[in-house]
Amino acid sequence: MFIRRLHGLDKPRARVARRLFAVARRARYGSRALQEENVRRIGRYEVIAGLSTGGMAELYLASTKGPGGFRKFVALKKLLGDVQADRNFARMFLDEARITALLTHPSIAQVFDLGEDENGELYIAMEFVAGQDVSKITHASRKQGMRMPIGFACRVVHDLCKALHYAHHFVDPAGRASPVIHRDIAPKNVMVTYEGNVKVIDFGLALARGRLETTAVGQIKGTAGYLSPEQVYGKTLDGRTDLYSAGVLLHELLSGHRLFTGATRVDVMQKIVEGKMRTPREVNPEVPAPLSEVVMKAVSKHRGERFGTGRDMARAIELACGKELFGEEEVAAFMRERFREKLSQTRAMFVPVVT
Repeated sequence: MFIRRLHGLDKPRARVARRLFAVARRARYGSRALQEENVRRIGRYEVIAGLSTGGMAELYLASTKGPGGFRKFVALKKLLGDVQADRNFARMFLDEARITALLTHPSIAQVFDLGEDENGELYIAMEFVAGQDVSKITHASRKQGMRMPIGFACRVVHDLCKALHYAHHFVDPAGRASPVIHRDIAPKNVMVTYEGNVKVIDFGLALARGRLETTAVGQIKGTAGYLSPEQVYGKTLDGRTDLYSAGVLLHELLSGHRLFTGATRVDVMQKIVEGKMRTPREVNPEVPAPLSEVVMKAVSKHRGERFGTGRDMARAIELACGKELFGEEEVAAFMRERFREKLSQTRAMFVPVVT
C-alpha cells in the first residue's frame, strides 16, 4: 500500500517519504531491517560478492529471493556505464542475453534474465558456474610442473564439441532452424566446474538469426590465437569455424604449448593462414597416434577437410582416446585436487548467506 501511494508523489516528496518509511521500519524491525538496507542491489538481485571486472563488464555473485525461503544464486554480469554509451558494445551485450537465453544444454552456461538497474545500466543474470576456465587450469598445471592428463583434455573438448553441435543445429521454439556460431572458442570461454562439468560461456560474439550488432567489413573479432583461417580472411562462417578453434584448444591441452604465437596479432594470424604446425604427438610422444590424427583433422586449413559436425568430432575423440577418457568423477577429482584453495574460497562466499 505504501509503495502504491509513493507513485502519486513528485520525486523530492517520494524521497522524503522513503526515508521516513526506513526510519519507521528500523524502529519496528531493528537491526535486520538496517542490514537489508545496506545490501547492494542491482535490479531485483542482492549482490553477495564481486567476482571480476573486465573491459566491458563487472561480474558479481548475487541472488534473488521468493516466498517460502526460495533463493536463486546467479552470476550477475553488469555492463559498465561508459561502455554502455557505445552502441556496438550495448548491442553485443543484448545479443549475448537474447541468444543464450534460448539455449538449454548441460554444457552451455544458461542465461536467466536481462534487465536494467536504477541507473539504467544493463545487466544479465546467468548461471553461476563454480569452477575455473581452461586458461587458468593450464596455468595452474604449468605452475605445479604437471602435464594435463590426456583423458582430462579429451573430456573437456569432447563435451565442448557436444555443446557446439547443439548450438550449430539449434531450432527455436517456433521450429525454425536458428544456428548459433560462437566465434570465440578460446580457453577463457570454456569452464570446468568443481563437479566435473564443462560449460561454454560468453556468447557476446555469437553469430545468430536477428543479431543486433553487426561486424564491419574488414573487422575481425575473436581471440587471435584461436581464429579459423576463414575468420582471418573474413569469409562467411559456419559451425566448422568453432570446431577448428576446438581443435586448436585440444592441440594445446595435449602438447602443453600454444599452437599459434607471435609478437603481434597480425603475426599470429599470418601463422594461422600458413597452417604450418607440428602434430600433438610430435610435441608430446604420450599422445596416441589416432588422437593426434583427430586433432590434425580438426585444425585443417581447408574446412572441407575438417569434421562436419560437433557430434562427429566428439565421437572421433571418444574413439581415439578410448579408456583414457575421463568421466565426470575423474574430472571433478582433478579439479578439486588442483584448486582446493579456490574451491574453499568459493564455498566461503555462500556461508553468510545460507546459514
